Amino acid sequence: MKTYYPRVIKDIPASYPHPDNTMYRISVGDEEWGGTFVQVVKVQMVYDGNVAGRKSPSYPLGTDDWERVTDEIARITETYAEQKQKMVFIPSKEAVVIPYLERIKLINRIPFGKIIREEDIDDYFKKAYKTDTFRYSDVCHPVYNESGEQIPYWRVVGKGGRVTMGGRFTLTREQKIEYLNKEGIETEYFGNDLARVINFRKHWFDLDTIAPSEITEVTADKNE
Repeated sequence: MKTYYPRVIKDIPASYPHPDNTMYRISVGDEEWGGTFVQVVKVQMVYDGNVAGRKSPSYPLGTDDWERVTDEIARITETYAEQKQKMVFIPSKEAVVIPYLERIKLINRIPFGKIIREEDIDDYFKKAYKTDTFRYSDVCHPVYNESGEQIPYWRVVGKGGRVTMGGRFTLTREQKIEYLNKEGIETEYFGNDLARVINFRKHWFDLDTIAPSEITEVTADKNE
């Protein structure tokens, strides 16, 4: 789920031995922390145009990367402060709370050989609950559904079809790749040991074909 909304962004080229086309993305924006928004500065690694959200920035010793990033943070925060004086901020609405099991119910509906992105799930629930922001009421990761079938977490990928790291979720990235390949979905490694689905659009599943009434407990009262 999207929780960060950058207002000022600047990309700084990273030095060798980072792979070619690696950038440090410096941004200032609003990040959702437990239902409220906090103004923050972020430095993220970008590989071939893709943000590695869970990878911390690394500055090779013997380069001026750290100094260039630090200098740019100073400039970008000053720019943000100047822009902020010209902005009219609209108070953010309180995040709608959605049962996490509804997310799992939606994942269970992804057909064999098809995939969706994390952002597709976000868009689906935003439309269903008619909200700009939401959070899950609880987080649980059961392995099997009520029918005793394995929940196909591997069919959910990141932006551009990137196969995300398993981490605390039930499957590792390598296991996800294995399951995807068994369903005829080809993958490849690229950049700094990243992985993605080849020809993502070929396998994409349109969640709009699933009526919200089949997944959510949303009522008229919640949408008013």
